[in-house]
Parts: sequence; C-alpha cells; structure tokens
Amino acid sequence: MVDDRPNGMRQARRNNKIASLRADAGTQPEVSPHKIRERKHVIADLSENHVERFILLEGHTSQSIRRDYGYDLVVTTFAANGAQENGNIYIQLKATDQLRLHDDGETIAHSISLKDVETWRREIMPVIFIVYNTKADEASWLYLQDYFENSPLFRIPEQQSTMTIYLLRHNIIDRQAIARFRRFKEDVQKQLSGVVRHHAQDNDL
Repeated sequence: MVDDRPNGMRQARRNNKIASLRADAGTQPEVSPHKIRERKHVIADLSENHVERFILLEGHTSQSIRRDYGYDLVVTTFAANGAQENGNIYIQLKATDQLRLHDDGETIAHSISLKDVETWRREIMPVIFIVYNTKADEASWLYLQDYFENSPLFRIPEQQSTMTIYLLRHNIIDRQAIARFRRFKEDVQKQLSGVVRHHAQDNDL
C-alpha cells in the first residue's frame, strides 16, 4: 500500500511514534545487570551492628547466623578476667522502618511465626527478641521465655501460623541490657546445677 500523504505528515507521524516509545521507556524501572541490595537487607545489617556494638562494649562476642532458623546472633559471654563462660544467649533480630506502636505510644506489636515460638519455648538458654527502629536508631528487647511463661498477653492462637507479641519500647538495648542478659543466663545455669551425666553406647565409640 502506497502512503500518498505529504512528506511532512509522514515525518510528523514518525516523530510522534518515537516520542511515545521514549515516554513508555521512561516509565519502566531500570533493570540492573547486578544483584540488588534491598532495603530489608540494609536495615537487617544495621540492626545487627547496633546490637553487636553493645555486646562488644560489655566484653562479650557474638556470632551471626546466616541461615535463620529462629536465631540471628549467638552470644558468648566472658568473665571480668577474660575467661570464657559456659552457655550462650540467643538473639532474634527484627528491623523496621515503620514501628507498630499502640495508642499508648509505648507498646510495640510484632508478628512472629508459631514455628519459631515452639523452637524458643524448648530452648533452655535465654532467647532475646529485639526490634530495631531505624528512624530512632534504637532497639527494644523482650526476654521470650519469661514472656511465654508469665505474660497474660501470651496466647497461642488456634489454626493460625503467626501470632503477635508485645514489647515495651523503654526496654532499650544498651550495655545495661546486655549485662542483664548475662544474668538471665547465670540464673538458668544455677537451676541446672545438678549432675548431668552423658552416656555413649560402646558401639558409638
């Protein structure tokens, strides 16, 4: 089919089509050939850095767990003379740009998996749940086993995979908090002061 329109009209049509294609291209997100560091990864690292600093200031160490099975950090404590102490403190970290606060402005609500709840309830050593607030650059903590055993707010819902726990915002992570976690561990170990015997069958040697 022969286009018998004047050359000026044909050129204008081409220009309009090119402009339209360019506009459409501008609305599409740029695709990077490289891996993208998402915001959730950034704030996760910030939360770990925030907590680990206070652990180190108290003279202890922490090991990051890259595969998250309910724990993000394992804390090893040391005595004043530098001697390593038995037992560990387990920490679950959550970081957020939008802190969920109740009307009182003090209570933090956070959703957790019931599978994790079962893991934490069976753990003997202290498990500390920490929510890091990126906007305030502060973190609040909750001693999970104490919450499960003593809080009237703790209820395991039926036929659900998650539940909500509640933290007090003023329970701030600082050096004093880390020292308290160490005392929690010591209190547990005092209750385990009885003799524990380990047995291995001959065919296991």
